[in-house]
Amino acid sequence: MSDGWNPIRAYWMEASEANRKALRAFLSPETTVWQYTHGVSDTTLVSPDGFSLDNFYLARPGADEIQLDLFGDYKSNVAMYPEFQAYFRKHKPPFLAVWGKQRPLLLAGRGGRVQA
Repeated sequence: MSDGWNPIRAYWMEASEANRKALRAFLSPETTVWQYTHGVSDTTLVSPDGFSLDNFYLARPGADEIQLDLFGDYKSNVAMYPEFQAYFRKHKPPFLAVWGKQRPLLLAGRGGRVQA
């Protein structure tokens, strides 16, 4: 996980109101657009449909609190990574995970491939 996760990791370590408040920047409309356009050489090629719909749903009353709760709960998912990886190594199910090299929050393993 990249350094972009540091505010979320801080919240995992101490679920204080200050750390929760720091996560609100992840929910801003500008951040949502950035997630869709970061690293894109010509942002006019990115349809606004996706980020507009995301921002619409994020603007609903209470959606911000739900998202902040999910950021906190994601710690339990990360704790299970070794189990997920062991399953993939043992059973070798067909699996495809794809994202661009410009994705700052999602790091790939060697050679741009996900390491199971």
